Amino acid sequence: MKPMEQKYVSYVGPSMNPLLMGGDGLHIVPYKGRPIRPGDVIVFIRPGGETKVVHRVVSVDSRGIKTRGDNPSNHVDP
Repeated sequence: MKPMEQKYVSYVGPSMNPLLMGGDGLHIVPYKGRPIRPGDVIVFIRPGGETKVVHRVVSVDSRGIKTRGDNPSNHVDP
């Protein structure tokens, strides 16, 4: 993998607790056409947004990808 393909970000927020805690460093690897599957933790930008979101994939179908945080208080993302 080329160094420019790798990204590192610092996680903030409670949505992925207890798996991730504020200040945890994340090493992000592009999918490059590999299938996204339920259970994967992905980083994305919501449509119309600018902030990166780190959530777990809960389903993948013809309508798209549904995600949610691991924190029990989180709901499935729109």
